[in-house]
Amino acid sequence: MRKAFSVFVTLGFVLVIENTHARAESFLEIVFRMFGIAATPSATKGDQDQLRTGGVIWINRLRDMSRQKLTSESGYHSPVFSVDDNSLITLKENHVIRIWFNGNPPETLQTVMDIEKLIGFVDKQGNTLLVLRGAKNRGYTPALLNLRDGRLVEMTYDNTSLREQQMMSYLLGQDRRYSNLTVSVDDKVKESLTGKIQFSEIYLRKADGSILDISGSDGVDCGDPQLSNDQSRIVYIRGE
Repeated sequence: MRKAFSVFVTLGFVLVIENTHARAESFLEIVFRMFGIAATPSATKGDQDQLRTGGVIWINRLRDMSRQKLTSESGYHSPVFSVDDNSLITLKENHVIRIWFNGNPPETLQTVMDIEKLIGFVDKQGNTLLVLRGAKNRGYTPALLNLRDGRLVEMTYDNTSLREQQMMSYLLGQDRRYSNLTVSVDDKVKESLTGKIQFSEIYLRKADGSILDISGSDGVDCGDPQLSNDQSRIVYIRGE
C-alpha cells in the first residue's frame, strides 16, 4: 500500500511528514519555541564539545545545592528532563534510555544509530524529541525522534545560511540562557602535585549577579547541563 506524505517548505527547510495535513514547524521555529529569545545566536559562545565519551549522571537540587549521583554506571551523555520532570531521557552508546527519579531501573526506550545529542521535547505529551545527528567531521543535521515507535524524521538543514549555522552552534554548545538565569560550562585550571589540571565546571548565573558552582567537581570534567522545566534542578554529566 502506498503511503501519503505531506511536504512543507518554511524558512528554507523541507520537512516530510507521513499521513498528516497539519502545517509542520521548521527547524528554526521549533528551536525558538523551545528556547524563546534566549536562543539568540549572537549570545552564544559557539561550539562546545559535550562529554561525548560519556560519564555518570549527577543532579543538583538548587533549593539547598545538594548534589546526588543518579547512575552507578558510566557512559551516559546528553540528558534531558521529561516534560513532567519525573525522569530523564539520555543517551548511552546507541540507546535512548529513561532514568527514573523514583528508583525504578533504567528503561531502554529505543535503539537509534548516529544520534549525537538530545536537545529536548517539542510536544507537551513528551513523545517527540529534537535531536542532532552526525559527527564533527561530517557535519550535523536536526531530526525529530518519536520515542513511541523509534521513527526518525530528518529536517533539512541549510548549512549555507548564517542564521541556521549560528542556531546549530547554539544547540551543539552547552551554555543555555533563560529569561532570568544562565547555565554555563567554563574551563578551569587547577594546580596539583603533578602540574596543572585542566577541567570544566558548571555554573549558574542569576539575574542579580550571583554565581553558583553547580558541579563542584574540583578537577573532574563536567558538562551536558540541563535545567528542569520548573527550574528547581540541574542534571549534568561528570566524567568519572
